Order: sequence, then structure tokens, then C-alpha cells
Amino acid sequence: MKDNEKRFEEDIESHLINQEYRKLSMQGYDVSKGIYLDILVEFIKKTQSKSWERY
Repeated sequence: MKDNEKRFEEDIESHLINQEYRKLSMQGYDVSKGIYLDILVEFIKKTQSKSWERY
């Protein structure tokens, strides 16, 4: 990868992290489903709490 491409990626990552995005590792990532299940559950609990309580 060229240095300018690497720098561009780093700048984008930095901007997103400053906007409350999270940098994640592969730990907890379900490759077969293509998702972080724990983050999905956290999102559903926060955004659909009434529905979540039923389960």
C-alpha cells in the first residue's frame, strides 16, 4: 500500500472515531454471519428496549 493511501485510511479512521465510532478487533466477530453479535444485541437493547423486554 502506498504511503499516501495508508495516511488517507488513517485520516478517515481518526475522523470516524472522533464521531463516536468504535475501532473493533476481530474478537467477537462471527465470520459466518458477518456480524458482531454482542454489538447487535447492545444496539437492539438501546433502540428497542420495550420489544427487548418481552424476550
